[in-house]
Amino acid sequence: MTDATAYAQPANGSPAPFSVIDADVHNYPNSIADLRPFLSSRWQAYADQSGLKLPGVSLYPKVFAAEQLLDRWAIERATLNPLVAASALHNHDLGNAIALAVNEWTASAMARCRSTLARVYCR
Repeated sequence: MTDATAYAQPANGSPAPFSVIDADVHNYPNSIADLRPFLSSRWQAYADQSGLKLPGVSLYPKVFAAEQLLDRWAIERATLNPLVAASALHNHDLGNAIALAVNEWTASAMARCRSTLARVYCR
């Protein structure tokens, strides 16, 4: 098996001669507050009244993601797989609204921060 670290950065410190694409990057909002602008007023009220917490939010620290993806590997492109378990919600309408909000939040963050991996969610 080849060690990918040997290819990440040439010994002379110059940029790698190729782009690295990560096909499994996990993004996630900090809390339901990040998704609020992307929820209808119905679901905003529900979240406020019920004290809704996001299901399945990662403990994978964004600082670690930045160090691993940007600093160590210089990832230029990625496929984002949000770690919000919207399908685990018993209320399927709420789950659909959360899934849509996560997608819209992701698109908004990527557009707003237009840089490598959106600076790991505009930290």
